Amino acid sequence: MSMSSPEQDLILILMGDIYKMPNISIPKKIDWDKFLRLASLNKVSYYAVMKMMEDHNLDIEPEILKQAAMLRELEKEKLAKLGPSLEVAESALGQEPHLLSKTYRGYPHVTHDIDFLVHDLKKAQILFEKNGHKPLLWWDKRSFEVVEEGLLEIEIYDKISPGPYIFIDDSVVWSGNREAVIEGIKVRLPSIEADIMTYLADMSFRIYEILMGDVVYLYQLSAEADWKLMAEQAKKHNWLEQFDNMVAILNGLHRRLYGEASPMEEYLPTIAQVDLDFPYILSFPQVTRNLLGKGAKNLVKLPGYYSVRLKKGYPRLHKIYSKLVLVYLGQILGKYVYRS
Repeated sequence: MSMSSPEQDLILILMGDIYKMPNISIPKKIDWDKFLRLASLNKVSYYAVMKMMEDHNLDIEPEILKQAAMLRELEKEKLAKLGPSLEVAESALGQEPHLLSKTYRGYPHVTHDIDFLVHDLKKAQILFEKNGHKPLLWWDKRSFEVVEEGLLEIEIYDKISPGPYIFIDDSVVWSGNREAVIEGIKVRLPSIEADIMTYLADMSFRIYEILMGDVVYLYQLSAEADWKLMAEQAKKHNWLEQFDNMVAILNGLHRRLYGEASPMEEYLPTIAQVDLDFPYILSFPQVTRNLLGKGAKNLVKLPGYYSVRLKKGYPRLHKIYSKLVLVYLGQILGKYVYRS
């Protein structure tokens, strides 16, 4: 079983106040270039760099601090778009029921888009048009996006999963009364169960990896969730095996990170033997079984899995590969591979 790197250990320690401090010794020597790349791969650059610069016990060379400060400012510029983007969406949708999905993490998180869930996609599209925006309907007609200068991309769906699969009943998604205030904007969130199941379904069928920020957010939510309800939903929508496999992996990661049982073990005591290596990428046999479980036609999505593996180990080759997939498969099939 592979050991964690010093750079990964430090990122996990710096993120310790989100959920709990990991059972990891503070590393003595850090390759800062590797640290920054690993933080980027796990989509926690802003938080990791912010905490790194606040920790005066770290021995960091001035040139590295300068590089980190530049990165922090670039990430701040992206983060600064979040409030105005939320304000535009909230203003347009008004009293029309909507939920902010897959955007809130409970800690400062930089993203390139914000996702909203609505009951009536056509009505939401008209509301944006009335507010002077130009919503662009996606080719599959299951969502639209608003792309404007100075804002994050605003994506609107009528199902919590952007692809053709159904993983959970709409009634569960819209249940509960979760709210959050993000950049001064009050938003309503999906139920805890819907939030967790969205992440587990995405990991199983679409992104094939587990990121550091995602895992601590899921652990933070897990003690409050109704795991019996989620298991019933996974069984109803024909993905209980994949659901249980993901929970077993998260149990294994929790044991290795914190030296104790995860809250999820009360539902499923199975503990997968895992490498503590983030992003944690699912194995090829597991991904193949997951996709076959939803029908053999879904094996066309395997190029997306290869892309994930290349992104982690061979970033330059990954850029070339991703472009080739979109060129040779075409835009429509390419979007299906990477998005659905």
